[in-house]
Amino acid sequence: MISEDGECVEWKYNVVLDGPAEAWLLALETTMRVVLRDQMILTRAALRKCKYEREQWINDWPGQLGITCSKVNNIV
Repeated sequence: MISEDGECVEWKYNVVLDGPAEAWLLALETTMRVVLRDQMILTRAALRKCKYEREQWINDWPGQLGITCSKVNNIV
């Protein structure tokens, strides 16, 4: 997945875009959720490790996931 800002989250799984649209759209949505969940786990783990290099962490991870992980860490 590539955003307009140029950030990229790579797909780990293949999705077959064949057959009824309802079926492959559901598979696409499910795969997207799984990939973003896995990426969020990695982003949050990296946030916990970086105590003073926050700017580097911001540049290394996708923006929306960074914002979400920062908010989650403030709540917990």
